[in-house]
Amino acid sequence: MFATPELKTIQAQKQVLVAKSEIYRCTLVLDCARLRETTDRVERAVNIVRAAYPALLVLAPLAGYSLVKQRSFFQRLWMRGLLVWELYHNLWPRLQRFFSKKT
Repeated sequence: MFATPELKTIQAQKQVLVAKSEIYRCTLVLDCARLRETTDRVERAVNIVRAAYPALLVLAPLAGYSLVKQRSFFQRLWMRGLLVWELYHNLWPRLQRFFSKKT
């Protein structure tokens, strides 16, 4: 067969496409390996939660009860933080107006 210039360019394009395809195939294999590592971590975390699930069923209501009935450190801290925020939110504009009138 005779090789025409068009046929040579088509064959060159085919070789380029085959090379790109091989590069994409290798990239896809690498991405799948990385994804497999990530999903293995998630799977381990899910297995830990599944193993701890019966204990969580017992401890969750007890923890909720203790938070509601007793004023814990974090609850007091949260209430004080809310109080400070409300005071700041209400008093700061008034203080700014007061000091701006003085000058």
